[in-house]
Amino acid sequence: MWRKYPSRGDPPSIQELQLGDISHTSHTLILELGKLRLQVQYLTHTSVQWFRKELWDKAVCQIDQETRGYKVGLAIEFDSFVLAFLSYDLVFQPLWTFPEDPIKAPSVDVITKWPIFLTRLAEWIQSRRERKDTNRFGLVFEAIRGEETIWGGCGVYTTSEILDMSGVSPYLTEAEVFDNPSRTARLCIAYKAYMTRARNEIWSLIRPCIHDGILAPTRDQRMRYAAWLHVFGKLRKEMPIRAAELVDQYVRVLENLANSDQIHKRSDLSLIDVYEPTYSHLALSNDNEFQQLILRPWELQDSPLDDLNPLAAMYRKQGLLQTPTFLPDYGDNFLLPLSDISSKLLLRPRRTYYYRATKQIWSIVPNFPTNVMSGLEPRNRTERLYSITIKELSEAERHTSTFRHIIYNTTDVLVGPLEYCGNARILRHGGHQFISVCLADPTLSSYLAERELKGLARLKEGLDLPGKRKKVVETQKRSNTMKGAKYIDWNKPSETEEQADGGSNPEPKRRRICADKAIALQTL
Repeated sequence: MWRKYPSRGDPPSIQELQLGDISHTSHTLILELGKLRLQVQYLTHTSVQWFRKELWDKAVCQIDQETRGYKVGLAIEFDSFVLAFLSYDLVFQPLWTFPEDPIKAPSVDVITKWPIFLTRLAEWIQSRRERKDTNRFGLVFEAIRGEETIWGGCGVYTTSEILDMSGVSPYLTEAEVFDNPSRTARLCIAYKAYMTRARNEIWSLIRPCIHDGILAPTRDQRMRYAAWLHVFGKLRKEMPIRAAELVDQYVRVLENLANSDQIHKRSDLSLIDVYEPTYSHLALSNDNEFQQLILRPWELQDSPLDDLNPLAAMYRKQGLLQTPTFLPDYGDNFLLPLSDISSKLLLRPRRTYYYRATKQIWSIVPNFPTNVMSGLEPRNRTERLYSITIKELSEAERHTSTFRHIIYNTTDVLVGPLEYCGNARILRHGGHQFISVCLADPTLSSYLAERELKGLARLKEGLDLPGKRKKVVETQKRSNTMKGAKYIDWNKPSETEEQADGGSNPEPKRRRICADKAIALQTL
C-alpha cells in the first residue's frame, strides 16, 4: 500500500499515527493521520463500519469470512474502536500519502465548483467531437457511467436516475445528447440537483439506522431509500399529470413507428422528451441562464462570449445553439409548485421499463424500435461497425429485480447508502433489541443466533414468498444454509434468562384468564 520512491524514504511507524480529521470525495474516504494521509477508494463493494473494540475482538474476529458474509479488507485499531473497511470481494484501493501531497480526486465537486465542472464538461465534449478516433455512437448511459472525471459518483443506478430527471432517453447515443445544448444542460442541472439533495438530506435517512455506531438498517428502513429514486428498481413511477401525458404520447409515437415499414431518423421525428423540470428545482429555480439554455438556447447566439457560461460558450463556438430542444411548450408553468410532485392526489402512475446492455438500465420510456435510427453519419470505421445489444427483460425479471422483492424476499443487497454486505442486523426479542454484527455472532445467545440463521435460511429457500405454503426448511437445505451453526455456543443462556438490560428478574407475569374460565370461577 506504500509506494516507495527514493525521495520519500520509509513511512513512519503506524503506532505514531493519530486521527486528526476525516473528509471525502465522491469516491473516497480521506483520513488525516498526522504524519500520513490515507485515502481509501471504495470501488464496487466496500463499506465502512465502526466497531467497539470488544465487539470486534469477540465477534468479527472469531468468525471466518465465508460464514460471516463479508471480508475485512483493512482495519485500523484505535484505543476503543476499530474502523473497518468491509468488502464482498476485496476490490478496493488504499493510497498512503504525505499530508503535503495533493489529494487525488478524479472529479470536481459539482456543488461547490460548478464553473469548473462546466469548463471540464465543455472541454470533454469538444475534445470528443473533434477527435476522429472516438466512438460517439455508444449509449449516452455508458458515456456518463464511464467518464468518472466528469460525472463523479455516477454508477449504474445514479445514471438511470439523472437521465430520468433530465428527460433524456438512456437509449440515445452520446452524440445525440452532447451535441444538443438543451439535453446537456438538463443533464447538468439534474446531476447538480441529485447531488445537492444527497448532501443535504441523506443523513436523515442514514442516522436512524445507526446503532451503537454500527450501520444496521432494518428491511423497512432499507425500503425507504426506494422513495428517493425515480425509476431504478421500481415497477412504476408516480409523476405529475403533464409528465404522464408526455409519457403516453412518447409511447404512442414509438408504437406507431414500430408498425411502419419505413426506416426513420430520430432527428426528423417530432418525439418530445419526457422532461419534468420540477424534479431539478434544487438547482434550477435560481438559475435563469440555464433555464434559457434548456428552453431557448438560440437566444444566446448573439450574447457576448464573456457573458456566457463555459458550456453555452462552447456550443456557440461549435455552432450548435440552433439545435432543437425536443421539449413541449411549458408556457408560464416551467416549474410546478412542489406539492405537484409530492401529493399523491396530483400524481399519476406509469410503468417502468427494464433493459440490459452492458449493465441494467431502468427508464420510464421504452427503447426505440429497430426501424428507428439515430440518423448520424459515422466518422470512422469504429462508429460504422459499432453496435450494442439492448435486451428488454421479462416481466418476471422486472418484478424480481425491484427493491421491494429483493429486500423482503431475498438476502441480497441492492444499491444506495444502506445496501452493503457488511451491514449488521437488528434482532428483537422479549421487548429488547439486539445487534448481530455477523452471522453466528458469538455475543448473541444461542437462541437468537439460531433464530437468525433459520430466518435467513427461509429467505434463501424462498419459503416466505407471498402465496407460498409456510413449511419447515428441509433438513438437507437447512444444513447447507446454516453452516454458521458450528459457531453457536449452545450453552449460552437466552436473553430472557439473563435479562439483557442488566436488571433483576422481574415479577412473573399474571396469566390472563379466558372468559369461559372466569365465568366458571364465578359460580364457585
